[in-house]
Amino acid sequence: MKFWNTSTSNNRANSITDSPWQIVTFITLTACSLTAASVLYIYTNSRDPKGSVSPPIKRFLRAARRPISKFDSDKTHHREQQSRFIYKYAKNLDTQMSSDQTTSVANGKAIEYLNNSNACYPFAVGETEESDEFDDIKRVVLALCPDWKNALKEDIQIKIVSGGITNQLYRLIWMGKSLLVRIYGENTEILIDRKTENEIFAKLSREGFAPTYYGRFKNGRIEGWLNADPLEPEDMQKMEPLPLVKFIAKEVGKMHSMQLDIDRTPALWKKLNQFVQLAMEVRFEEAEKQNAIDRLNLALWNKKASLLQASFSSDMVCTMSTSPEIDSIRAEAAKFSMDVVFCHNDLLSGNILCNKAWSRVQIIDYEYGAYNFRAFDIANHFCEYCGFEMDLSQYPMMDQQLNFFDAYFETAAPKLHERLHLHNHRKSFYKAFYEMVNKFAMASHLFWAFWAIVQARYSKIDFDFLDYAHKRFQAFDQQRKLFCSNGLTQSASNHSIQL
Repeated sequence: MKFWNTSTSNNRANSITDSPWQIVTFITLTACSLTAASVLYIYTNSRDPKGSVSPPIKRFLRAARRPISKFDSDKTHHREQQSRFIYKYAKNLDTQMSSDQTTSVANGKAIEYLNNSNACYPFAVGETEESDEFDDIKRVVLALCPDWKNALKEDIQIKIVSGGITNQLYRLIWMGKSLLVRIYGENTEILIDRKTENEIFAKLSREGFAPTYYGRFKNGRIEGWLNADPLEPEDMQKMEPLPLVKFIAKEVGKMHSMQLDIDRTPALWKKLNQFVQLAMEVRFEEAEKQNAIDRLNLALWNKKASLLQASFSSDMVCTMSTSPEIDSIRAEAAKFSMDVVFCHNDLLSGNILCNKAWSRVQIIDYEYGAYNFRAFDIANHFCEYCGFEMDLSQYPMMDQQLNFFDAYFETAAPKLHERLHLHNHRKSFYKAFYEMVNKFAMASHLFWAFWAIVQARYSKIDFDFLDYAHKRFQAFDQQRKLFCSNGLTQSASNHSIQL
């Protein structure tokens, strides 16, 4: 096939002579334009939300900028290879970008600490003797709390929060905002499973049931600060000006209704046995402390703890009444009291916050949170009415407890609550529930007595833990006569044993 006519004029001939080169030039320019357009399309459609070029495109552009030392003699073939490369790159771009971005998140610096108990900022407050504790606290806040990233250390105020006997607490204030920083007490990991605690707290924070979990560092955690005050022991039994008894009971009922994806084995006996074992190994170099622990006679209390555990069952409530219906109700109450639910297990006054403008209370500090017997959690709370002095005259009377139960059942078991009222069975049910709850008060006394002995050995907080242990042992003996006259005699190996 001919592309020109040889019979044309000279000018025409000259034009015809140049035509092959014009065709080559045209093809070259067209290929270059297509290549540039393809690169521009990929570039403009491959930017991340912040407007920066994505890593795969950066790698491509870096490669494109490298000088080419040798061209293929077949230029058309070279351009075809380049076009195929661009096509393949565009075709797989989404997959490559997705993979690179995931790797960036996983391996980059932008770690999400909020409500994420798995992430830990690799720093410990006061780790060295040269450390300035306040400066270290500010450092972890600036690292873990995005809202505080623009704060200057010198502008952040720190106030020590008093009242805790396990951890050191600090309130940080900046620009009208506040946070709580919790520094774990030394050696408290012996008594507290920090991994489980943080996991629970982060989950409750996500559910809105606990203050905000901002994140943790090696020896502590940052929490949301609530504009509220902790209660005093005497506040927990008040019905006015705020009905705190009902507020607390309803909140406990809500908590006992929560479903958390954690171990559901009742924690009471496992933790008590752990504390007993640790306490039995405690020794002091100071003669005064060693004499004090010797006087406690821990071997005897170890035996009492074993007998107490063996005595508990859902049939502890006497069902030998004149009415089968009443027996059925009381048996149901006993079984209900032994239900294993998510419990706080440390509902003392300092772990309950309230603001006068609220119509509820806020439960905090889930260090001992775990699944447990619902009656234990309530009994333990009643024991805390007595404060650290264990003034048993403050332990709630039956009518006070029944008020608590009525509010508690509204949120813990609303259908049961409605049925008890409808059929006028509330009194019989509550009385049986009362018997079971107050038997669990004995377990509370032993639980915290042995805990205090271990704390006396390891804690550096200024508190007389051995004296507290002595008071809890005394409370056990005094209340056993009131609440366990029929319930703590158990036949074992054909021998009658009595606590």
